[in-house]
Amino acid sequence: MARLSATKSAEAAAHIHSFQFMATAQKRVLFELLRGEEANYFYDTVLEIAKTFKEMPKTYDQDGEGDKAKAYIHLFNNSQDWYITEKDSEAEQIQAYGLKPSGNMGYINMVELAEHFNIEVDFHFSPTTLKEIKAGI
Repeated sequence: MARLSATKSAEAAAHIHSFQFMATAQKRVLFELLRGEEANYFYDTVLEIAKTFKEMPKTYDQDGEGDKAKAYIHLFNNSQDWYITEKDSEAEQIQAYGLKPSGNMGYINMVELAEHFNIEVDFHFSPTTLKEIKAGI
């Protein structure tokens, strides 16, 4: 079984704790997976999510792009999907902007989603234009 070094474990844990857009249940599962035989895969996944979130556009950066705007994070539960196109520019990420389950664009309170809607972060999502997302719905 490939175990993570203490340094990598601490780095992954710090990122996971900072993911305000991730529900507590999914965080717990990630911590367990980082102790399992696929720890290195999930370590890389955590780093990729952290990088994507750090580098994604801030609010209004894609203003006027319409369906050419890209979604960078996909959140979902058993019946709904949220596609995050922009994040707050504040240090504490509470609000984002993106495509809501209603099909409309709008502000999304990520902390509320994580705490009350049993959402998960899609680990396999790659940045995709809204046009492509809407075509696939």
